[in-house]
Amino acid sequence: MLKKWFAMDRSLKTTLFLLFFLTGLFSTGTFGLFSLQQFSKTLMEERGNARIDVLVQIGERINAIANRTETLSNLYYYDQNLYEKIEQTLEGGDSEALTEYLNILDQQYLLSFENSDYNYSVAIELKNGYQYFSDEDITYDFSVPKTKPWYNEL
Repeated sequence: MLKKWFAMDRSLKTTLFLLFFLTGLFSTGTFGLFSLQQFSKTLMEERGNARIDVLVQIGERINAIANRTETLSNLYYYDQNLYEKIEQTLEGGDSEALTEYLNILDQQYLLSFENSDYNYSVAIELKNGYQYFSDEDITYDFSVPKTKPWYNEL
């Protein structure tokens, strides 16, 4: 067979070589393009799944923060002693008793949320001008909420 190959006309050998080479090149190219397409598709799906996972984690974190905020708000809202001290302060009573009570509540609630990386501050302003802000290191501007659209609905 090897003798026949060498005995063939050079143009026929060249033609067969080119035919086999181009067939191999076409097959390899087709396989490569198909593989590239599948790889790209898989990569995009993985990237999409990773983004979905991140969004799910962000959503879970936001829900946890919202739940903690709602719990904290309810703790203050349903505290009957706090309401009594606010009423006394509004009627001209001792505002120091309200401030002391708010400080005690703040310490209790901070301890409750200590392990959850949930930091918060409490700002309270009464109609008689009494103002309380739980974080002494920060100056709170009590006029800011008055500029919000929801303030007039309170």
